Order: sequence, then structure tokens, then C-alpha cells
Amino acid sequence: MIDGIGSILLRKTNLTEEDLQAALIVQEKSGERLGEILVKQKKIKELDLLQALSDQFRMDVVPVLPSDIVTDFTKIIPIAFLKRTSWYR
Repeated sequence: MIDGIGSILLRKTNLTEEDLQAALIVQEKSGERLGEILVKQKKIKELDLLQALSDQFRMDVVPVLPSDIVTDFTKIIPIAFLKRTSWYR
């Protein structure tokens, strides 16, 4: 049986039962997806949601940086270097 996203988030993040219940009420009224509601409310991070979904569907999360980012930072440190060193994980 597949666990629901709410149960996974309760186990794997700092989400409280109260936060989950409040988001479920919003979901019932709006029809929005539970994870999106929790991210919008800043109760969880987007990466928390992605990791919970990967657990739910038994799939890996592979964070990828876009190769076309150009900022002062990327002029000094190339994106290719950042991808190789996995600094964002």
C-alpha cells in the first residue's frame, strides 16, 4: 500500500499534525494539491515535497541545475564546477 503524502511529510519533516489538518481544510475548499498548499504556506520546502513524492512513488530525486544561468556568481564559478561538486545537495 502507498502511504499518503501527508503521512510521509509528517514522518520526514518538521510538519505538525495541526499544520497538516489546516492544509487539508484548505485542500477540501480549494481542490489544490496538499503538497502545493504546504509549500505556499511555507510549512515545508519544495525539496521536502519532492523527496516525499519520491518516497511515495519509490523514485529517485535528481536535482539538476539549469546550464544557462548567468549571474555575477556564475561568471566567477562556472555552473559545470557547481554541478560536479554537488554543492546544492
